[in-house]
Amino acid sequence: SIEVDGEECAPLGAASSRWTCTMALTENADNSFDVVARDEAGNLSSPAVNRVIYCDTDPPADPVLSGVTSPTGTTPQTISGTKDADTYLSLNGVDITGQGTVVFANAAWTYPMDLAEGNNPIILTSRDEVGNYSSATTGSILLDTTPPATPTVYASSMPSPTQGVLYWLAGTKESNSSIRIGGVEEIAVDANGTWGLWYPLSAGTNNLVIDSQDSLGNTSGSVNVSIVRDRTAPAQPALNPYPASLTRATYYSLIGTKEADTSILINGVERVPLDSMLDWDYVVALDEGSNNFAITARDGAGNESTSLNVSITSDTIPPVSPTLAAVTSPTGTTPQNINGGKEANSSILLNGVEVVAVNGAIFWNYNLPLVEGNNPIYLTSKDAAGNESGSDTGLIVYDTIPPITPTLFASAMTSPTQGVLHLLAGSKESNSSIRVNAVEQVARNASTAWSYNAPLPVEGGAGNSFSIDSQDEVGNTSDAVNVTIVRDRTAPADPTCSTCPATTNEGGAVLIGTKDAAEPTSLQINGVVRVPLGPDTTWMYFAALSNDEAGGVPGSNEFAFISEDESGNMSNEVTCTIFRDSVAPGAPTLGYPYPVTRVATQTIVGNKDAYTSIVDENMGEIVPLNAN
Repeated sequence: SIEVDGEECAPLGAASSRWTCTMALTENADNSFDVVARDEAGNLSSPAVNRVIYCDTDPPADPVLSGVTSPTGTTPQTISGTKDADTYLSLNGVDITGQGTVVFANAAWTYPMDLAEGNNPIILTSRDEVGNYSSATTGSILLDTTPPATPTVYASSMPSPTQGVLYWLAGTKESNSSIRIGGVEEIAVDANGTWGLWYPLSAGTNNLVIDSQDSLGNTSGSVNVSIVRDRTAPAQPALNPYPASLTRATYYSLIGTKEADTSILINGVERVPLDSMLDWDYVVALDEGSNNFAITARDGAGNESTSLNVSITSDTIPPVSPTLAAVTSPTGTTPQNINGGKEANSSILLNGVEVVAVNGAIFWNYNLPLVEGNNPIYLTSKDAAGNESGSDTGLIVYDTIPPITPTLFASAMTSPTQGVLHLLAGSKESNSSIRVNAVEQVARNASTAWSYNAPLPVEGGAGNSFSIDSQDEVGNTSDAVNVTIVRDRTAPADPTCSTCPATTNEGGAVLIGTKDAAEPTSLQINGVVRVPLGPDTTWMYFAALSNDEAGGVPGSNEFAFISEDESGNMSNEVTCTIFRDSVAPGAPTLGYPYPVTRVATQTIVGNKDAYTSIVDENMGEIVPLNAN
């Protein structure tokens, strides 16, 4: 076992040859210890081992950090300072003794510190040989190698071209940075986030490169600005087409050309903004009467061209309506001269087409070509500004179409006829007349029927010829219808009856005879037409016979025959009688002849009824009918 200052502190151990004892020490003083070994039998080692331990608990002085450069854009940075001699130096918990000029025994020290982008903290501690640590000494170094943000230039600061010799440039920048133009610092590093300065311009194009630098010299990206200093006025703008000096519009579109990159000012007010176009247009409002416009072009620098002066008169008051004098309608003549009155300094439009140009006269006329049918007339006037008046209207009917050919009723064409006057009648077109042999006999009227008693001066022969046509109001003449009427007052020849008189016992008799061969005739028997009108010269008719036996007198049938021609002329009456006798006559008597004779011819005699014949049944009729 082990005993320190007479007290066992390490128990008897058979196997181990090493021992440890934990002893309490008095701080900052010498602590003396006598150490002996005791064996199992109680024998003590000799002599005792004496040890003196000084217990040091005082920390070394805090290390000193000399000034550092922060912020900085350089790495590493050599830091320096002092410490207690015979101490170790730690940086951020890492012992740097033996590095740089850090020496355990020395008090002064330097050390090259590697820096990372951003804040680099510094924590320095000293440690003495027994492990006492000083308090920490702190610091930091900001490593900044990031350039500032690229500055901006306000759009309002970049109008180009410009007239100015000095030009106001302004924009934004990163705080704690400067503004450089063309590598020359124009605004020193400051904390502001905006910047502005008057910059002198040279004539022509000024290409400016603008950047920022921070206090470490980090340089931002650049913004390029091109500014043209221009004091040359643009060309005078042009109008194409050049506006009419007189118009009826209340708004008018001005159209023209200009120099590229210019605006258009009208009466000093910008109406067309600056653009790169060569063409421009703008609609101006017009007041009644004269409107004056001064038109200039202005470039981006504010240079303004000479003025183009334009005067436009707005006239919105229409002229008085024209008048149309009386026209001839309907008519068959073209062209027709139409005329009337108008306001001075106005035109005449016919159905929307100008036929009389603007002039100072107050009367007008025009030869109007006509087309078949209705020709409407719609008249207006226009003044030089194009204002159109109210209207006057009219109508001309141009008619070259003849009426329809008139017709004749069949009854009006009866020929021959007996009359001295003959009624011609038929149909016609409404609103037309009837001419007979080119002489108007029925005046123009709306009726479609017509009639006329035409005299028949010529009797017989070729007759009376009539050419009948129609005329309308304008004299158009239809085709003619022609008719010839024969006036005939000569009676036809008397008819004959070859089978009359006669006596028969039949109920009817065939009547046969002749009639006039010179012209067609009909035949009336007892006042009734039994043979129709025709050219035949012979006729035949079966007549029923009556049988009147009163008092034993044979039937008597009286027949009266009259011929009638087409004109109604009648022949003399021709009569005949046919007796119908259905009573057999008495038997004849025969005076007896000599029954025997040597004569070849013998006259036989006897008695019979009057109006009978004698018939031998072998020889036939031997005595004709007679009154004996």
